[in-house]
Amino acid sequence: MKSLQLDRTDYMIWELLKSNSRIPLVDIATQVNMSPPAVKERMTKLEEANIIKSYTIKIQEKENFIETYIMIKTSKCLQLEDYCRNFKSVKEMKRVSGNYNYLIKLETETLRELYKFQEGLVKFGPSNAFVVTKNIDFN
Repeated sequence: MKSLQLDRTDYMIWELLKSNSRIPLVDIATQVNMSPPAVKERMTKLEEANIIKSYTIKIQEKENFIETYIMIKTSKCLQLEDYCRNFKSVKEMKRVSGNYNYLIKLETETLRELYKFQEGLVKFGPSNAFVVTKNIDFN
């Protein structure tokens, strides 16, 4: 991975791509006052330096689910990971530092499904659940 010193133009390109990964190269070039080939060269350098890792889109999530984050403290790490792999509602699982050592993100269609998952967690250790009540969009 190459090291790259970023300048103001690199940051402008990065911000434009962050807000819309499908923005046409010509539009980026116009906004940063450069030619399209020069912008493409900078984008390639940003990719090679692993600053830009991928281009993606946001999709409309279905609105009929309960989004829950659960923090859990356990010494049974492998067993917990296996338990979570068996639930299609587990969307993410991360190791974290602090009082708890895992953060689990769930998307369940019913409270019953959420409760079933939580009942199974009891054998792994103490947990704390946070149900998302509203998403705050900064765009």
